[in-house]
Amino acid sequence: MKLTNVLDHTFPEFKPFFHEHFSKTALYLLENYGSAEKMAHMNTASYEKLRSLSRGKFSPQQFLALKSLATNTVGVNNSIFDTERSSLLTLYKATAEQICILETRITELIKEVHPHYMSIPGIGPISAAVIYAEYGDISNFYFCRLLCQKARRRQAPQSSHVTCCQEACPSYFCTGETEH
Repeated sequence: MKLTNVLDHTFPEFKPFFHEHFSKTALYLLENYGSAEKMAHMNTASYEKLRSLSRGKFSPQQFLALKSLATNTVGVNNSIFDTERSSLLTLYKATAEQICILETRITELIKEVHPHYMSIPGIGPISAAVIYAEYGDISNFYFCRLLCQKARRRQAPQSSHVTCCQEACPSYFCTGETEH
């Protein structure tokens, strides 16, 4: 948020150019060039680095358009904004690094537990960890009705003898046991 505020003062055209997203390319530009003035003076070697970093997605037309925006920016720059931008980028990178460390640890922990819903297509380790944190081990839900009530997603089947009903909840949630 604060990085956006700095860019609003120094190079307001930057974020819209990158569709309001801090991609690897955008972060590289901010870390290595920083100001619109420096981006306006990028050369062919700069383009090649950007093209390589973006795996060919950053086109020559985009490069020229960015240089033009940098040349004609309405933003102003000074050493205070440079220092603030540099500090904020350092914090951004440190936060991103901590997120990677946490995701790696969460993945390790959820693989130790190995919940059944890890086999559901589309549910990866992080999603499985979120489900596990919310509901615990789904094998603790002996009845589909209880699981459905807990999830507040759909009505559980009304039959008192059947616990698995594909209309009410997927069979991979249920243990196959019946109510008594």
